[in-house]
Amino acid sequence: MVQTINVKSIKTPECRGNVQITVGRFVKNGSPETVADIDFDEDFAFAAHASDVVNHYLLGTGTNPMLIYEYIKARDPRANLGYALEPKGTQNQLRGR
Repeated sequence: MVQTINVKSIKTPECRGNVQITVGRFVKNGSPETVADIDFDEDFAFAAHASDVVNHYLLGTGTNPMLIYEYIKARDPRANLGYALEPKGTQNQLRGR
């Protein structure tokens, strides 16, 4: 039996390429457990994020790492991410918009 005790989620405020951290505490078979999900989201707004989640589920894809890279570099061109990518199009072209 699993009993949820507490779940908290926070997001950074960027409209695109924001970080979401979700931490959950629960009890499973009498033992306390803690889990965390830390990821980048393509969109901050609820409707856009929900659309991304549905599309990823239906298409069997995940968050596009190229988009996340571009969003971060657009906010801070000097950001050292430890690697460089060569874009093959604009953000809208990569998103299919």
